[in-house]
Amino acid sequence: MKKAMKTLTALALCLCLLCGVLAAPAQALRGDEIQQMIDGAVNYGKDGQADLVNSESLTDLTALDWWVFAAARAGAQADYRTYLAAVSIYLEENGGQYITDLERMFLAVKAAGGDPTAIGGRNLLKELEQAQMASASEVIFGLLCLGGVDYTPSADAKNTPDSLITALSTLQASDGSFGYTYGDVTYVDAGLTAQAVTALAPYYAAGGTAKTVADKALGYLKNLQQADGSLTTEYGIDSTAMAETVVALCAIGQDPDEFKKDTSSASLTDAVAALYDSATGAYGQNVVDVRMSTRTGLMAFAALKLSEEGNGSLYDLKNVSPLQADMTLEELSAAVAQVEAAPNLDNKVTVSSLLLELSLVKADDAVKADLLARLNAVKADILAVEETVKSLDEDIWNLIDPMNVTLADKDTVTALLARYQALSDADKSHVQNRQDLLDAAAKIAELEQGANKKDEAPATGSRNGAALYGVLLLAGLCGAAALRKKVF
Repeated sequence: MKKAMKTLTALALCLCLLCGVLAAPAQALRGDEIQQMIDGAVNYGKDGQADLVNSESLTDLTALDWWVFAAARAGAQADYRTYLAAVSIYLEENGGQYITDLERMFLAVKAAGGDPTAIGGRNLLKELEQAQMASASEVIFGLLCLGGVDYTPSADAKNTPDSLITALSTLQASDGSFGYTYGDVTYVDAGLTAQAVTALAPYYAAGGTAKTVADKALGYLKNLQQADGSLTTEYGIDSTAMAETVVALCAIGQDPDEFKKDTSSASLTDAVAALYDSATGAYGQNVVDVRMSTRTGLMAFAALKLSEEGNGSLYDLKNVSPLQADMTLEELSAAVAQVEAAPNLDNKVTVSSLLLELSLVKADDAVKADLLARLNAVKADILAVEETVKSLDEDIWNLIDPMNVTLADKDTVTALLARYQALSDADKSHVQNRQDLLDAAAKIAELEQGANKKDEAPATGSRNGAALYGVLLLAGLCGAAALRKKVF
């Protein structure tokens, strides 16, 4: 009897294993593994540079904003001061073309330890309160900003957390999704849908509209999930939506390890981990822009780390420590003297960084006032050089045709070249059309040399011309004779 029971038990175990009932779930992402993924993604973002914030990445703040936000929230080291200096310059000079520009910078500046209410002479919080938000992305990012900081809405605010929650409820599709409109067509965006849940997270526990909208969005995302844990749309696996859903679940206090199609399926974190390449640090599959996918993956890894450590959610920026002074007054004074000696465009970001540092350092008001006046004087000199370079660039573009330079252009080219030569070597590199100018100058010199040779030997030139004419004439006569013979 015992032998029969053992046999039946063994058979039952085999059947269970074959059916997957006893298949062990994948190990949840924890501790060192999450940190390794964070380190790998940050290194991928550096793109071979020493720092995430570098001369190349600073040329594209749209991408760098999100990298900085994700890295800062993950606790990664980066040159956040230089980033804040670059944002300050951008806001002073450009103002932000779109509302989402301001929202993105608000989040990154705050995460990096800056003050979004006082950067580049702007108060981004006040501007977002008054902005006209219409699209789902504008409303969602706006709610992420307002919900992530401690503040009291202004009496005249057009946008408050309550008004944005109401707006989201009207923008949600019947299936729970959110999307964007291009032309007359609305496209569903699973990643944006997950971000909506994250934006509603601070208000989720209170119930009401926020919970209703968030749960409906989660239902849409759950319907996309496959047995391997991934989220799949009509275009295939959506790596970005998977990462954003991890962020959303952590934000509302739900475990991404428990987000499964059914009890026997793999979890969302299993699927996210499977899309991470430990060899390169890249994250994603079926994506056009791996860098964008990887920085979204970094946000998911950061959210998991924060959740595991009990440090809140990714967009909860209330407890972010503000930057502290990194230089002594003596070091700051020496740095100011250095930029005074070289007021060129290469030092534009440096001056902005020193202004930021000056605002943080504790010093006598009179000393700070003196340094501030000196830095502002250097800043004015650099802006004047920038205008000179811009004007020269425009004139080169408008006055020189690189494909059709003649001696008639000599005076114009000479005048432009004199303006170019008056610049410092550092500032010359900022003239975008300089090669056209230098090529034009070389062409003028070549044309003048050719004209001089021609003037020095007119007889030889005449003989050569006559000889060439004779050859052409003879060839023409021979050709005519051959043609005549063939025809007649």
